[in-house]
Amino acid sequence: MIDTAAETLVSLAAARRLFPGRRGQGVSTSTLHRWNRHGVRGVRLETVLVGGVRYTSLQALNRFVSATTRRGEGGGTDV
Repeated sequence: MIDTAAETLVSLAAARRLFPGRRGQGVSTSTLHRWNRHGVRGVRLETVLVGGVRYTSLQALNRFVSATTRRGEGGGTDV
């Protein structure tokens, strides 16, 4: 769960540019929404809704990437 007082929030539109993608534009915002709603390998991207804008945090992105990498490498189901 995102601790809004302790973690660095970034909008999904800004977070998308933190990932590699075509022409340096990162992944699409809809991909981040899908990661939040449906997850990848059983892991969902944590987000919060603030004033009608969906945010994640740099720390949540790190947890998501680490957990999906572990799952992809057969590292178990603990998140």
